[in-house]
Amino acid sequence: MTKIYQWTWKNPKGQAGFTYLKGVDSQWAIDIKAGRTLPGPLPADAYFEMNPQRPKDVKLGEQHSNREQMVVIGSRLSDFVRELDEPSVELLPVKVLDHKGRVASRDFAIVHTAVVVDCLDPAASGAVWNPIDPEQMVSWSTLKLRAGDHEFPKVFRIKQIPHLIFVNEGVAQGIEALGFKEPYLESLDAV
Repeated sequence: MTKIYQWTWKNPKGQAGFTYLKGVDSQWAIDIKAGRTLPGPLPADAYFEMNPQRPKDVKLGEQHSNREQMVVIGSRLSDFVRELDEPSVELLPVKVLDHKGRVASRDFAIVHTAVVVDCLDPAASGAVWNPIDPEQMVSWSTLKLRAGDHEFPKVFRIKQIPHLIFVNEGVAQGIEALGFKEPYLESLDAV
């Protein structure tokens, strides 16, 4: 049996949340969230601001929430991802600006992959489809995988929900073993 996990995050008290990806053309954020192959390196001006709706939350951790729903990680998690030696995974460097617009860190990266696996059972998941793009889900009851022989790389996306990042069981165990508070790995049903 294969287990896969959605890679998301928790927000410890006092930790900064981030806004939208800025400093780049909006097409970059669209392409990253859609899991598309990118035209080149992310522009050096890319950054996130700390969420102004939470002005007292300023701590930086190893993974942060953001309004783009991207997996944004710090240097130690970035080292872990590099050590996976997964050629399809890119770490896109971004700066973080504090509430006063000053650079708080240059040590963060967005986890990106264009590898997409068609493994979801939309009916069993309770899929609600996007009226603009009827091949993508906008919501679901619970994510259920379709039985079958799927090849799951270490880090990937699922066809019907490409804005989310998923990992195999080995990667999930490796992240959990690091002991960070912020990464949250939600298990999907085994197939």
